[in-house]
Amino acid sequence: MAKSLRTYGWYLLAVTCWTTVCFIVPDYLDQTVSTWRSILTLAAYAAVLGVVPFLLFTVLCANKYVAAVCLPVYAILGSGVAYYAYNYHVLLTARIVDVTLHTNAAEASGVIAWPLIVFVVINLLIAVLFVVWRWKMPPTRLPYLIALIGLIGLPIYVHVLHGKLIHHYPLNIYASLSEYHYLKQQRRQPYEQIPAVLTDSVPTDSLQVVVVIGEATRADHMSLYGYARATNPRMQARSGVIALPYVYSPYTYTLGSVPYMITPADSLHAKWANNKESFIAYYADQGFRTAWLSNSDMGETYVHYMYSADTLLFAPMTKYEKSVDAKLLPLLREALCRTDATTGKGLYVLHTIGSHWYYDTYLPDDFAPFTPTLSNRIITQNTTEQIINSYDNTVAYADLFLDSVISMLQDRPAILFYQSDHGESLGENGQWLHASDADELHYPAALIWYSERFGEIYPATVSRLQAMAQQPLTTAYLFPAVLSVIGLQTTEQ
Repeated sequence: MAKSLRTYGWYLLAVTCWTTVCFIVPDYLDQTVSTWRSILTLAAYAAVLGVVPFLLFTVLCANKYVAAVCLPVYAILGSGVAYYAYNYHVLLTARIVDVTLHTNAAEASGVIAWPLIVFVVINLLIAVLFVVWRWKMPPTRLPYLIALIGLIGLPIYVHVLHGKLIHHYPLNIYASLSEYHYLKQQRRQPYEQIPAVLTDSVPTDSLQVVVVIGEATRADHMSLYGYARATNPRMQARSGVIALPYVYSPYTYTLGSVPYMITPADSLHAKWANNKESFIAYYADQGFRTAWLSNSDMGETYVHYMYSADTLLFAPMTKYEKSVDAKLLPLLREALCRTDATTGKGLYVLHTIGSHWYYDTYLPDDFAPFTPTLSNRIITQNTTEQIINSYDNTVAYADLFLDSVISMLQDRPAILFYQSDHGESLGENGQWLHASDADELHYPAALIWYSERFGEIYPATVSRLQAMAQQPLTTAYLFPAVLSVIGLQTTEQ
């Protein structure tokens, strides 16, 4: 009995070490590990995450026939998830599931390379070796008794550490598929469109309207508003820029703030963010071609609006390249060309990744105006200086991105709205990141830019928007402001 327990224990430990090293650790291989403290921290994270496969294998390997089926499948799926996490810097999400299910053979061939095939084959062979080892063990009831530990312990462990575990293999398979199914149902829900009236008859032929949704960019780190560091040199040099330094966001997380901005929701009608159409529907009614271009994940509260656009495109995943917002630029260029060939007028929503943690992941390797930058994904392993420098680099990169978008629009009658969804805590009162109720989270960055031709054609609109510059606003301003560009106003606002 003791010998069987020892043998089976070593077997479970070996399977767990293999799967943890090959399928979980790659999630962290892009971070700097330069000190014993960082090495020990990474090892501790791997150990915490490795408990899940250990408990799972106590159940799956209890029966040798079940093990013979499940271990190879586990190896194939884990190899794919780990390969793309390491080479493409992406974790499995509902967005990735959606892209995968709608990828044709030509597109798939661009992301399936021989290193992936080799990695899958190697892990598949390892899985077969573990299957053979399991089959050679003498029959005993011991594995079934140990399986009871897994059946009881796994649900408890996952419940307690849900937030830390759900984004890593194997739980991310279940989580992403479940979220994808839920989002698929959500985007089919019927939403009401509040009637709108034409208050100002304006020409809209060839008009281009761009709405850029930022992520976690706070107002007081914008040099456009007076921040000491030059985080917005390009916007400061541009003509036609209207700074909006006094915008308040009631929400400090993306799922709450995005629908609130793009729908007729306001302080009196907060629930309208969940059941009323966005400005996309109104523009479509006026003959505009609409597009949603995203470098961010789908969210359950705004997936309906994403799919309400004529075109929905995600920034491409490119091997060894980071998920920078510049990947949206070719998509916008393509959308503009499509509009030119059809309706001549278009609305484009660009959902950026902006200043999302881990900041350096969303910046080009050669873009670091402020140094030193982050050295570890675990926020407490970095100095405050490193964190603020990397954060300010994302603000400066947003400035570069907006300037690139404007360069595409400057010779057209065009207007751009930039509104970040919320701010970010950078150590104030010991708080970091967002989703709390810290004051700095409620004041996101915002600005409007219009082209010279737009100013000539729509002087009244420009005057109206310029008057907003010094006014205290909430992010609910965006919906009526975007509608006003084409002379519309809803009847209930």
